[in-house]
Amino acid sequence: MDTANAPASPPPKCRRCRLWLLLVLAMAAVGVYRGLGAAKASILEGESPYVMKQILVALCLYAEENGGQFPPENGVVGLRRLIRPEGLDPANLTWFPQYPAATDPADIREENTSYYYLGGYSRESPANTIILIEKPFPHKKRTRVGLADGRVTTLEEMLAP
Repeated sequence: MDTANAPASPPPKCRRCRLWLLLVLAMAAVGVYRGLGAAKASILEGESPYVMKQILVALCLYAEENGGQFPPENGVVGLRRLIRPEGLDPANLTWFPQYPAATDPADIREENTSYYYLGGYSRESPANTIILIEKPFPHKKRTRVGLADGRVTTLEEMLAP
């Protein structure tokens, strides 16, 4: 029998090695995918202070035009007051893809904003009064807040001794 031309079948041990290698590669691919998700969330989380600052600037401008008073209503009702042609764009009320942005002020809902607004304060409120809170999302490390004096910080920094 001519064994040189016969198709060689790999020994059973090599088949197990291939299956093991495929399993390891699949596990590595899942790990990379999860790592990319965490990295994307981390990048997006870096945008949060910038977006929050834009909302705080719009709140301060609103207060200047309204005798030092921020919008009196809580939540999206108060945030809708900031949406004007020369003011805040509805898309600025979200930065995380989990909350798809509204394109029209009438479409702004709690489900498509990344922040919760606490109404009823004024520019005369204590500087460290929280008026804007970032909603939680996966992989989030901190809870950012916007203060009445226009600063962005985190609850963790405010609570640190």
